[in-house]
Parts: sequence; structure tokens; C-alpha cells
Amino acid sequence: KQAILCKLQPRSAMRIEARVDGATELWTGTVISLQRLANTIMELRLRCDRPYPFRAGQYARIAVPGQAGQWRSYSMASLPDEGELVFHIRAVPNGAFSGWLFEQARVGDSLQLGPAQGEFMLQRDTERPLLLVAAGTGLAPIEAILRERRQRSWTAPVFLYFGTRRVEDLYHLDYLQELAISWPDLHLEVCCSDPRFSGFAGPRRLLPSVAERGPWSEHEVYLCGSPGMIEAAVDLLLSHGVSHEHIHFDSFAPSAG
Repeated sequence: KQAILCKLQPRSAMRIEARVDGATELWTGTVISLQRLANTIMELRLRCDRPYPFRAGQYARIAVPGQAGQWRSYSMASLPDEGELVFHIRAVPNGAFSGWLFEQARVGDSLQLGPAQGEFMLQRDTERPLLLVAAGTGLAPIEAILRERRQRSWTAPVFLYFGTRRVEDLYHLDYLQELAISWPDLHLEVCCSDPRFSGFAGPRRLLPSVAERGPWSEHEVYLCGSPGMIEAAVDLLLSHGVSHEHIHFDSFAPSAG
């Protein structure tokens, strides 16, 4: 079996025996842009030394600068034909990669990347309506899937729910609103449970907002966020009559940042 070890935390003492494949192909990415999307979220843009093959929604493994053998996994928010890789990365306390990114990274720095991974991708053999649910930086692969969907001539509606707990963790709201205005098929709901949130419909939680709108039984569903959010969302959608085969998710498990 394969596992992303940096995204798991042991609950008790354990011993792991693993076979490491040292023949993995590597790319060199050059930092071309660093932009704060929110106080704790950085947009990292890379240009690779040669074409980097991936599908919208997949993630890349990136080596932690200066720490041999340490890798972190981040989903791309960009599309394969754009010539650059875009990531939304949240600052993690004492995080190895995010600490470097927020404190030391500069345009022109180089990073090593492994091949793209993951099965969280737009299902191209169906034109069902879409329900996209993103929590926090789970918006990154959801944005990529959303943008690929817009490139297609499908006419079914798309419902995007984006939520955070804290108002300062919301980002890309102007971009999402502009996209919804220019794309009549897109229905946008922004949810934040922070009492300070005064935008859209005011303070409200993400999944209860999804539950209010339904039913979702005819939709293809894409979820991205914490394991707890994913588990609760799957239970909710099953209760709405959505079958397992139409629910796709990418769980952002805790990592060392």
C-alpha cells in the first residue's frame, strides 16, 4: 500500500516498515510569484523546468528546502495548459514548508517536485449538475475543477459552497463573485460561522447551508476540506439520496506544514 506519511499523525507508539521508490522522476520549479491571499494563506506560483503533466484537482509533492527527505503535498489551483503551477498554502504553526514559505521564500527560489498524484478529478464521462463544497484551502483543487468544467460546453448548473470558520481565513471572494456574475450556470454560496462575518447571508455554517438547498441526488459531488468535514458531508449527502459513486473527495488531513 502507499500512503502520504506527512499527512498522517500516529495515535500511539508504532513501527513502520516501508519500501521507498528512489526512482521517482523529479521536476525543478522556480518561484515566480508570492502573494498573500489572507493573513495565513499564501499563493505560491511555480514555473517548472519542463512540462509538468497533471489533471485539474490533483496534488504535487514538494520537497522542503534544506531538509533532506522531507516532502509536503499541496493541490494545484491551476489548469495544465497554463504553464505554471498555483498553490494555496496555509501557514501551520512550526510548519517545515509553510514556515519557509512565509518567512524565507523569495521569487527566483527553486523547489523540487515529484509527479502529480491523486484521483480527485472532474468526471468527464458525465454531464450531471455539479455540487462543489470547499472548506479553507480546500478551495484550491475545487477552483481547478470548476475552471475545467467552465471550459466544457456542458449546460448543467454548478453549485459552489465555500466556507471557513474565521472571517480572516476567507479569500478569493472577489474572484469568485466575478466568476459567478459572468457565468450564469454558477451558483455561489460563501459561508462563515464567525459572528463577525457580515457578507453574503451573514454568519452561517457550511454544511447546514448545503443541507438547506438540496436535494442533491442528481448531482455529481466534489468535496475538499478536513477529514471531519468530509465525513460529515458524505453522511449528509447520503441522506439526500446521493449514491457513493457520485461523491468524490480530497481530505486535507493534518500535516507538519
